[in-house]
Amino acid sequence: MKNIWQILILSSVLFIISCDCDAPTDPKCSNYDPCYEVTEVKAVFNFYEGIGDTLIQSDTVLNLFVTFKAEGEYDKVKWKIGDDAREFTEEQFSLAFRDTGTYKVTLMVEREPNKACFPNDDGLDTLVKYFTRVKGLGDNHPIIGDYHGYLESNPDDTFTVNIKYELEWQGDPTDPTDKHFFVFNINKGCKDIDYQRGVRVSDSYRALYINGLGYTGDGCKQVEGYVLAHKDFNEVTIPFTYVDPNSTWPDYVFIHEVFHGIRQ
Repeated sequence: MKNIWQILILSSVLFIISCDCDAPTDPKCSNYDPCYEVTEVKAVFNFYEGIGDTLIQSDTVLNLFVTFKAEGEYDKVKWKIGDDAREFTEEQFSLAFRDTGTYKVTLMVEREPNKACFPNDDGLDTLVKYFTRVKGLGDNHPIIGDYHGYLESNPDDTFTVNIKYELEWQGDPTDPTDKHFFVFNINKGCKDIDYQRGVRVSDSYRALYINGLGYTGDGCKQVEGYVLAHKDFNEVTIPFTYVDPNSTWPDYVFIHEVFHGIRQ
């Protein structure tokens, strides 16, 4: 009889163990940790530069406006921007900077702390970061170059995308405003060999925007998308759409692709 009870007890223990779960956020599990996803109050923010309808994270900006965004959940925030005497209390906002240079930005945050998990947390934190405003890099833009890579839809078919800053067709060599950015071979086969700005491109520090205004010569298919530089400018990712050549207006069908390339 004693052996039977031992077997029953052991079976029950094994059953309980086998039914246990492994999820530290689930109170029903033996490894539940009420502080697993709780953090101390920390100030976190980033700088963004707008291009097209997208904000690109960057601590160096080319364009007039800079966006400041607190990246956490806070009860209160307070910003100090450069020498500006104003205090800003929005979690996200944009300001114009006409002068080049490096600007100091301070974010002070406040949130009710979790004393059970962090008894020494006072609910306050401050972070200081810097961003740099530059102008008109033109020929010196770090994104210029040739990038060899592939489309996500067909990784075995590799080709090279060229990013240049050139004088547009019939442009005036003495007029710097007649030079523009060009992206060749996006879509694959799009050359725009006469620099007619059919594929119009605008620039920020870490990205180019191809605005899709519809150049369809030389193999181009009304491309719209972004050239996104990686941190060291040795790689780019280009998400873009183009018009299916088998479709017709007003019933255009748009195809989405993503190119990944490495600088050559």
